[in-house]
Amino acid sequence: RRSIKQKRRNVIGRWSFVTGAFIVVLTFYQLSRLLEKAGSVKNLLTNKPTDALTLAVETVGQNRLLPLPINQQVQSSLLDAVQEIREQQQLIGHEDKVNTVAYSLDGNLILTGSSDRTLRLWSSQGEPVGQPLQGHTDAVTAAAFSPDGQLIASGSQDKTIRLWDRSGNPIGQPFRGHTDTVTAIAFSPTPFGKESEGWIVASGSDDGTIRLWDRSGNPIGQPFIGHEDGITAIAFSPTPLGKGGEGGIIASASRDRTVRVWDFQGNQVISPWRKHEDLVNTVAFSPDGKLIASAGDDETIHLWDLQGNLVTEPFVGHVGIIWSLAFSQDGNTIVSASSDRTIRFWNTQGNEVEPPLRGHLGLINSVAINADLSQVVSSSNDNTVRLWNVDDNPVSQVVRGHKGHVKSVAVSSDGKLIVSAGQDSTIRLWNPSGNLINTFRGHQSVVNSVAIASDNKIIVSGSKDKTVRLWSLQGDLIDTLTGHTAEVTAVAIDRDLIVSSSEDKTIRLWDRSGNSLGILTGHEDGVTSIAISPDGSKIASASRDLTIRLWDLKQKQELRSWSKLYDSEVTTVNFSPDGDKIISGSRDGTMRLIDLENNSVSQPFIGHEGIVNSAVFSPDGKQVISGSRDRTIRIWDTKGNQITTPFRGHKGYIDAVAVNPKDNKIVSGSWDGTIRIWSTKREEWLQAGCDRLKNHASRTNVRINLWCKS
Repeated sequence: RRSIKQKRRNVIGRWSFVTGAFIVVLTFYQLSRLLEKAGSVKNLLTNKPTDALTLAVETVGQNRLLPLPINQQVQSSLLDAVQEIREQQQLIGHEDKVNTVAYSLDGNLILTGSSDRTLRLWSSQGEPVGQPLQGHTDAVTAAAFSPDGQLIASGSQDKTIRLWDRSGNPIGQPFRGHTDTVTAIAFSPTPFGKESEGWIVASGSDDGTIRLWDRSGNPIGQPFIGHEDGITAIAFSPTPLGKGGEGGIIASASRDRTVRVWDFQGNQVISPWRKHEDLVNTVAFSPDGKLIASAGDDETIHLWDLQGNLVTEPFVGHVGIIWSLAFSQDGNTIVSASSDRTIRFWNTQGNEVEPPLRGHLGLINSVAINADLSQVVSSSNDNTVRLWNVDDNPVSQVVRGHKGHVKSVAVSSDGKLIVSAGQDSTIRLWNPSGNLINTFRGHQSVVNSVAIASDNKIIVSGSKDKTVRLWSLQGDLIDTLTGHTAEVTAVAIDRDLIVSSSEDKTIRLWDRSGNSLGILTGHEDGVTSIAISPDGSKIASASRDLTIRLWDLKQKQELRSWSKLYDSEVTTVNFSPDGDKIISGSRDGTMRLIDLENNSVSQPFIGHEGIVNSAVFSPDGKQVISGSRDRTIRIWDTKGNQITTPFRGHKGYIDAVAVNPKDNKIVSGSWDGTIRIWSTKREEWLQAGCDRLKNHASRTNVRINLWCKS
C-alpha cells in the first residue's frame, strides 16, 4: 500500500511540475506576443496614431491579466501613444474631399468648403452649426471669414465668388468675372473707404489673374496681370489701410513658381521672387506684416522680408508637396500642411518646435490655427476635417500665470503647495491642482530659484538682483538678505538653515532670522546649484568650474570634491532621500550618480539631447527625474536606465523639475512660460488613452471596451 501511495504522489508531483512548467511557458509566450504588439504600436504611430493608441490600450489591458508586473516596454508604448495622438475630433459631414478650412478671428467658428459643392460651419468643439451653405454649382475651392467674422466669401470651380453672412445666408448675387476656377479668396484687413461694411474681397484664379471686389460684387480696378500660370494663393498684408487703400499690399503665389507682391492698383511693387524650384501653392503674411512665408511642390518653406530677401535657409522636413501655411497670432510659429499627411510646426528660424500631427489618410490641403495656438483644424482628400489639440497632453496639466520663463519649481513636504519663480520677477503659490493661491512681488529682477521649508511655513527665493528673500505663505516679505555680489543662482532651506549660491563663486549660510552663519569659498567659477542633505549635516554644490563639492556644515569646510566628471559645467545637484547618493547633471547633456557610502561614481546617464537643467530623486529614492533643454522630462533607475519613454509637451527648454511626495506627480517649469503637472501612474495613462479614443470609431471596439471604463 505504501508503494501505491508513493507512486500516486510521484504522479501528482510530475503532473504538478508539468502543469506549472506549462503555465510558465504559456505566460512567457503571451508576454512575447505582447512585446510584439508594443513594438507594433511604435511603428503605427508614424501614420496611424489612433490605431496605435487602440493597440496600446489593448496591450496594457492584456498584460494586466498575466501573473507578471506590467512590462516596461508595454508601459512605454502606452505613454508614447497617449502623448502622440492629439486629434480631438473628426468633423464628419462633407460627402467629398474637403478643400479649405478657416477660423473666424474670435476662434468660435470653423468654416469648411468641399468638392461636394457645399460650405459648412462648425463650432470650435467640432459641432455642426446650422445647415450646409448651398449655392455653388461645382466644387468649393477657397473660403475665408472677414476680419470681423460677420461675412464669408467662397470661391469655386464654377468660376464664381459668393458672399454669405455669419449664419450662412447668401448675400446678393455671385461675383462673376474669372474665366476659370477661383482658387484663392481673402478679405482686406480693414474696411476700404468710408463705409464700415466696405471690405475688399480679393480673388485669385486658374485664369492667372487676381481681382478685387466690393461687397456688392462690383470689380475694383482692373485685374492684376503678371503671373504666367494659375494663381494658387493670395494674402493681404495685415497693415491697416488708408482711406484710399494706401499702404495696402497683396502677396500672391502661382504655378509659375513665383511669389509676387502688388499694390491695390495692380502694380507689382517689386520684381517676382523666384527662389522656389517648383510650383508655389501657398503664401501667408506674418501678423506684423514684415514677413511673408511661401511653400509648394519643392517641399520647402521660404521666409522672405518685404524686399524679397530670404531671411533664413529654406525650412526642410516635409517629404511631400506643401499645400497650406498659417502663422500663429504672435508671429512666432508657422504651421504647414502637406501631401505627406503631416502637419508641422516651425519657428521663424526654420526649426520644428512640435512633433508633427498625424492621422489624415490622404493629403492635407488646408490648415488653420486659432488665436492662442491651442487648436488647429485641417482638411484632407480623405473627406474629413480634423480638429487637433496642440497644447494638450493628456498625461499633464498646463498651469499658466507667469509671463516669461519659469525658472524654478518646488513642492511642499505635505504635497499641498507648489511654488514657482520666473523671469517676470514674481513668485507664485499654487495648490496641487494648479490653481493660483498667491503672487509674491518684491524682487527687482529675474527670480532664479525658490524653495519651501520642510515645516511649510517659509518660502525662500534667490534673484538676479543679488538678494535672497524670505516670505510668509501669505506673501508678506519677512526679510531681505544681502551680501552676494552677483546674481543668486540657487537657494535651499532646511530646518533653521538657509543656503544660497551665486555667480560670485560663494555659498552663503543664514538662519531664519536673516543672520549670516558663514561663507563657503572654494569654487573657481559661479556656483550653479546647491542642496542640503536630509540630515542637515552637509551641502552639495555644483559649479561652472566643472566640479561638484561636498561641504561639512558643522565645520564649514569642504569634505571632498569631484572634478572632470563632465566635459562642461555642472548645472544641478540633489541628494537622495537617505542622503547616501547625489545626482548631478551637466551642460553636456549627461548625468552621474555619486554613491557617498561606497565612494563611487556611476557611468553617465545618456539620453537627453540638450543641457540637463534639473535632476531630482523620487520620494522613495529608487528613481531619478530629469528635465532638459531638449524639452523632455525623463525617468531613470539609479543605474542610468530610462524606465519609460520621455514626457513631452513643453514648447520651451525645461529649467526645473520637482516631485510631489504624496502622489508622485512631477512638476516642471519651462521657458514656454508654463508649469506642467505630470501623472506618473499607469492607470491614469490608460484612462487618458480611453478618453482620447472616445470620439473615434475604435472606442466602440469590444476589445477596447474591456479595458476602458465607460
